[in-house]
Amino acid sequence: MPTEILTSRAVSRTKWRTVLQWIAVIGAVEIALHFFIYKEPILLMGAALWLAGFFWTRRRTRGGPVLIGVLATWEILATLFLSDEFAEGVEAPPWILVVHLVSMVVALVAAVMTIRERAPSHA
Repeated sequence: MPTEILTSRAVSRTKWRTVLQWIAVIGAVEIALHFFIYKEPILLMGAALWLAGFFWTRRRTRGGPVLIGVLATWEILATLFLSDEFAEGVEAPPWILVVHLVSMVVALVAAVMTIRERAPSHA
């Protein structure tokens, strides 16, 4: 049986995919917790999509990272332009918004880096 030597490229690919999977699970949990605050059923669908992205990413295809990239882009835009948390009179702690935006930017970067990697070559 041939043994596979992990090149720095393969290690990099594994790291980005792992980061992407962790962020997908964290994003799903965060969005599911928002459901208990805002009581909007669409949030549960969003959490389910993030979990679907996690499981799809585990299959080593590009579909999962693409889904997570789209979801992260939507979250960034929705947080900045559609969120009530930035409205006057709302007492949302700023650190929550910063953590959310930073985690979504990390998800987007990890998705792009995972998509950019080519499939492993078989020698």
